[in-house]
Amino acid sequence: MARFGRALLVLALLLLATTAAACDDDEGPDCDRMTERQRPESGVTALLADVSASVRGGTGRPDYTAALTAQIEAAVQRGDHVYIGTFDGSSSSVRWTAEKKLTFSFANREKNRELDRAEFTDCLKGWLGEATRSEPEMGGTDVLAGIFTGADAVKDADAGPRTVVVGTDGLSTTGCLDLTGGNAGKQAFVDKLIATCPVRDGWGDRLAGVSLIMAGVGHAGSGQSALATGHVSFLGDLWRRVCETAGAALCDVSTLPVASSGEAGADGLAADPDVPFVPDAGAPDLDEVTSVRTDLLFDTDSAVVRPEGRAALQGLAVRMRTSQVQAVKVIGHADRRATDRHNLQLSKDRAAAVAKVLTDSGISGVTHDGRGERDATCPAEKQSCLQRDRRVDIIATTVEG
Repeated sequence: MARFGRALLVLALLLLATTAAACDDDEGPDCDRMTERQRPESGVTALLADVSASVRGGTGRPDYTAALTAQIEAAVQRGDHVYIGTFDGSSSSVRWTAEKKLTFSFANREKNRELDRAEFTDCLKGWLGEATRSEPEMGGTDVLAGIFTGADAVKDADAGPRTVVVGTDGLSTTGCLDLTGGNAGKQAFVDKLIATCPVRDGWGDRLAGVSLIMAGVGHAGSGQSALATGHVSFLGDLWRRVCETAGAALCDVSTLPVASSGEAGADGLAADPDVPFVPDAGAPDLDEVTSVRTDLLFDTDSAVVRPEGRAALQGLAVRMRTSQVQAVKVIGHADRRATDRHNLQLSKDRAAAVAKVLTDSGISGVTHDGRGERDATCPAEKQSCLQRDRRVDIIATTVEG
């Protein structure tokens, strides 16, 4: 009888332990373990959210956590180390909410790796959500400071891809790219900024080897007036030009709207001056162009996509699948070196290779073509300029609305 009683006691203790474990599971993901181990061969991703007044005023700020979820999932799938931060009007006020969080799963079974990846994703989304609710420390908006600080963080990558993801309205109001002077909306103003700022501020190749992904460009908080379509297009063009000029391996600048978080913004904390635009020149088409440097995608004179290029294209495909993309065209370009015939064939082969990766990643209806050196702008003898002609443009046509 005593033996039976002891058995019941053991059973009761086991049930208590099981219940306690279940309660622990309900407490949320174990995010602390993401800092316990490091993996040098992993890539590095920096996620940055604009918290300046222009995105926080009114009754609803952009939901950058939702807008960047696809990029969070792509980083976790790659097993990257991840930084999460915010920026406002100065490089000195960029703040990191999370630093070098490892998203690689060391589990042996795929089922357990899937559980780890889901937990890591929840952790990153939680940190990013917390970051976007923080208050701006400085007035104004210095988008480029956020981008360059992110690029400095991902330079830690020893072998894997380096990715900077930024949620912002793109309305820069400080620094060399200050848009408040009354010329915003003019194409000639973009040309002037691109000719002046890299020299004045010493950009160099600050984004060399980095894939830059921007979301929400042209869409401020609900407290701001909605921009005309042509003005949104102007901002998209500006940031693509900035990205390419700073030497990024991939420039993916999205001007698609970002849903509102539904949470009230914060008025009157740190002023952000208005950006006056010239009258809208009319609605352009809804094509988004992503330019990818061929040194990220291919070895010299090759049309075989390199692993790091494949990873960048798969990340782009993730965003396309979550957007209203109805058609995608891939155009290959070459510089003026080698013969016309060779350059044309190489550009066609490279466009076909990129199109196949996008198709294999779930994007339907992808077409491709090559233009050789037809659109080249750099003389063959000017080595420092040639890279901009060696690229693949991925043109995504989106559904309006």
